[in-house]
Amino acid sequence: GATVNFTGASSSAWETTTNWNTAALPATGDDAAFTANATLTSSQTIQRIALQNAKELSINSGGTLTAAGSVPLINANATLTINSGGTYTSDRPLDLRSGGGFVTVNDGGTLYLDGGSGVAGLRMTLGYLSINGSTANVTINRLITAGDNSWTLQANNSTIALDSGRLEVTNYMDWDGASALSVG
Repeated sequence: GATVNFTGASSSAWETTTNWNTAALPATGDDAAFTANATLTSSQTIQRIALQNAKELSINSGGTLTAAGSVPLINANATLTINSGGTYTSDRPLDLRSGGGFVTVNDGGTLYLDGGSGVAGLRMTLGYLSINGSTANVTINRLITAGDNSWTLQANNSTIALDSGRLEVTNYMDWDGASALSVG
């Protein structure tokens, strides 16, 4: 597949073809790279996302993004936000190693990661995962690894389910008392 760049030439809407450098939405085998902020409100399947420095992709109600290929990249100060009714799912690990990427799952949003056999579902070194509200859904079907650099896993009155793996923390983890961590 090709790399299709979201430029935001017309708006922040993923579904507007003139916002893409090819004047067409990315296809299933394509990589979607973002050099502008974007909002998704439909169902899309791509190879992977690449959020550039300080850009944001918001998945809103009715939006489902499936990344079914290469490891997604959340670069320095870039943010993937999953809002109520939005879903991000991937059969590859979500890698927050590239200089401090952010993932936020808000009340009613869903994040599902399956890293595959022997692969981390979530890798965080200099990354930040924030889960907000009692109906935010986060399922990681493999281990979570966190290096010895600065990273944060913040669950605000939420539950994290780690279905078939382990949580590895090399340095430290802050956890609030109102949240639950389920390790299967």
